Amino acid sequence: MKQILSKIKLLKVNEINKTLQELHAISNVSISDDDIVDISFTNLTKTQFNNLKREITKIVKLDLGHKGIKLTLKEEKETVEEENPLNSRKTKFIAIESGKGGVGKSTITANLALSFKRKGFKVGIIDCDIYGPTIPLLFDINDCELLMKEEKIIPYVKDSIQIVSAALLIPDNRPIMWRAPMLNKLLSTFFNDTLWNEDLDYIFIDMPPGTGDVSIDLKNFVKDAKVIIVTTNDIVASKIAVKAGLGAIELGHEILGVIENMSYIYNNEKINPFNLKKFSIEKELNTVILGSIPFFIGSGLIEDKRKVFYDILGDHILERLN
Repeated sequence: MKQILSKIKLLKVNEINKTLQELHAISNVSISDDDIVDISFTNLTKTQFNNLKREITKIVKLDLGHKGIKLTLKEEKETVEEENPLNSRKTKFIAIESGKGGVGKSTITANLALSFKRKGFKVGIIDCDIYGPTIPLLFDINDCELLMKEEKIIPYVKDSIQIVSAALLIPDNRPIMWRAPMLNKLLSTFFNDTLWNEDLDYIFIDMPPGTGDVSIDLKNFVKDAKVIIVTTNDIVASKIAVKAGLGAIELGHEILGVIENMSYIYNNEKINPFNLKKFSIEKELNTVILGSIPFFIGSGLIEDKRKVFYDILGDHILERLN
């Protein structure tokens, strides 16, 4: 079995460029008396699992000479609703994703949450960008830590919005240098062991950029998240954003649409700051452009000049949700 493990654990899942070992995807390996190798996997999508079958079979049967092989993917969908109390409520989840960092994903998450609150909804934010949590910074939350009650987290409340973030658990700007199991444990705490208000209408999820561990694990906690892809309108960011969108689709999430941030500068006329030919990300993802946010000088969160753009965006999102 050690020989089998040593060979297959280094196989790469091409869709996300990580090995089976890095994904902790090999759940069990056993060999029967009649030399049939039984390997079970977890933390993989069906597509990723199917794409690896041939290569694993070649290693076990041709390279190592075993008589037969049985491959099984353990799916966790059946336990999601039972483990996560949020899934049994009316609460809807909107995940804000991007292909790369620096496109304003967290700023859009915060402003959309504020817009929905202005529309009369009860809102929460889960800051899942564990390595680069910025939601507390955007809401000007300083030197605060999340409190506990009966071994559960009490969300911090700012502007009537419930917020949880790694930045409110690990203070003093200390870097978070965790591998996948610790990330998964923190996500479980945010979704399963947090005292969210019973009547929340929407929870916005600020996702990390790319298609890594958090994106894969999200499906284990939220059965039907809706996804908004954020990008700037240059070719490089948009092409990378397509990968994030396709990853979300592969995991079974619905794409609500795309938001183009820092889309233009207005100086008597609209000027594209990137000065590049536009890439049609909406066609690549078979979705719509929900709206374009202009480039604002400064990092203010809720100036009046921003509100009108986000309130219009909020209306478009609600139309897509209904």
